[in-house]
Amino acid sequence: MKMDEYQKKAFEFNNVSEEASLFHSLTGLVEEVGELAGKFKRLSRGDFENISDTDFNVEIRKEIGDVLWYVADFCTTHGFSLEEVAKNNLEKLTDRKTRGVIKGKGDKR
Repeated sequence: MKMDEYQKKAFEFNNVSEEASLFHSLTGLVEEVGELAGKFKRLSRGDFENISDTDFNVEIRKEIGDVLWYVADFCTTHGFSLEEVAKNNLEKLTDRKTRGVIKGKGDKR
């Protein structure tokens, strides 16, 4: 599936007003990233001793799917193409790699 196709279909599940959409997608994204991090926190303390790697991967895949939905929703709310955002990100990373500045800090490296 193409990312823009996903973005269009995903937005069909946005059920908040246009005014609330930005806040909803941004806070939802933060919440879902937190849920993903929480799974790994619980893994590190041994909470998943009785769960297979496959089952754990299913759980984190669900959380990543939720993260993707909120990213797509945020992009739609801002009028960004998810595919274009991804393309621009790869261009930025390629440029940094070419210049030898993948590591480091700051957006302007």
